[in-house]
Amino acid sequence: MPTITKKQTKDNVLGWKIATIVCAVLAVAGCATAAVLFFSRPKDVDSESDAFASLNKIVDKSDDKYTYEVKYYKKGTTKDNKYYYAFVNSSIKGLDGAWGLYTYFRKTEAGSEWQYYGVQNDSLRGLPHCNDISGDVADFIKNYDYLDDDLDRVWVGCQN
Repeated sequence: MPTITKKQTKDNVLGWKIATIVCAVLAVAGCATAAVLFFSRPKDVDSESDAFASLNKIVDKSDDKYTYEVKYYKKGTTKDNKYYYAFVNSSIKGLDGAWGLYTYFRKTEAGSEWQYYGVQNDSLRGLPHCNDISGDVADFIKNYDYLDDDLDRVWVGCQN
């Protein structure tokens, strides 16, 4: 049987200490990475098609009495992927002067509700007054006024 010296035993213990420290560091790093991934994961997001399908149900209010015609001038997702938006012309078919232009928006997070404000309607009122808006509408107008830059009409804004 081979003889083990004290030096060999000491070297073996040193190796185990190094291996234990390396494994502990890897375990801590793994736990930290898992925590970061868990807490920074994106919230559940509704797909764009699901979001706009739910908007269609809101803007097309056709019933036994009226049939609505709905035209989207532009719709999509903001550059930062925080909001879905749509510029909508909603009118009652066959009834002259019964129309409205609306800006709809909602967060992309699952379960978010569509919000809107009128841009213009058949009584020729224009954009909402800046003093009359607050909260999400004011934030949307402030941060996403670039959305209508390629259109002839202002859809994201307010008047003083």
